[in-house]
Amino acid sequence: MDKPNYYGVLPANVRYDKRLRPAARLLYCEITALAGKTGCCTAGNSYFAALYDVSKKTVESWLHQLSDAKYIEVEVIRDEAGAVKERRIWIAERPSDPPLEKEDTSPKNIGELPSKSRSVYRKNNLNNNTPIVPQGDAPAQKDDLPFTADQLAKAYSTFCPHLTRLLKLTANRRRAAKRLAQSGLDLQTICAAFQRADASAFLAGQGERGWKADFDWMIREDNLLKVLEGKYDNAQTEPTGRVLIDED
Repeated sequence: MDKPNYYGVLPANVRYDKRLRPAARLLYCEITALAGKTGCCTAGNSYFAALYDVSKKTVESWLHQLSDAKYIEVEVIRDEAGAVKERRIWIAERPSDPPLEKEDTSPKNIGELPSKSRSVYRKNNLNNNTPIVPQGDAPAQKDDLPFTADQLAKAYSTFCPHLTRLLKLTANRRRAAKRLAQSGLDLQTICAAFQRADASAFLAGQGERGWKADFDWMIREDNLLKVLEGKYDNAQTEPTGRVLIDED
C-alpha cells in the first residue's frame, strides 16, 4: 500500500470558510494527503475516527460540511446486489470563495484547488502547490511522531474486535507504541494490517492451539509486516489491505 504524503493541502478558501468547523478544515487537509498518489481517498470513517480520537458520527458531520460547501465529492461504489463496496472521496473543482466580512482587511484567498478531472489530478499530483515539504523518508523525530499510543490503541480496538481485547495502556505498551511510531509506518498502513489480522482465522484463535494475537503482538513492526505480506491470510480469502468505508 502507498503511504500518504507527508503534507496535505489547505487552500485559503477552505481555511477562511466560516461555514466549516476547524476540525472539518483539518479533515480536508488529511483527505488531500491521502489522495495525493491515487487521485482519491478511500479511507473510511473508522480510520478518521481512530486518527482524531472522535466518533464516526462526528467524522460524518465533518464530511457533510465539506460536501455541502462543495469542497469534496463523494462517490459510492456498489456491487450487483446494491451493497456498498467502497467509498471514494474526490477533491472538487475550485468553488467560489466564501464571503468575507471586510474585503479590504481580510487575507486574500490565494492558490488553486486540484482539478476535478481525475486524470489531470493524478498527473499533477498536487505539484502545483508549493508547501514546505520535509525532505526524505526518515522516521519521525521524537517530537514529531505520526500518531500517539492512545490513537494506536483506539485503532486496534476499532479494527480488531476478534483479537484479544485491550484493557489498559501500560507504560511498557506506551513505549512499544512510541517505537512503532518511530519506525516509519503510518497509521493508515497499520490500520490496514489490523483489519487484515482480524480477518485471519489463525490470529483470531481458530488454530490448533487456540492462540490468539493481542495488542502487544500486533504493534511489533516485524509482525505487522508479516501480516501485510499475507503470511496469516486464510487460504480461501485474499484481503486487499485497503481501508474501506464503514458498512453501517
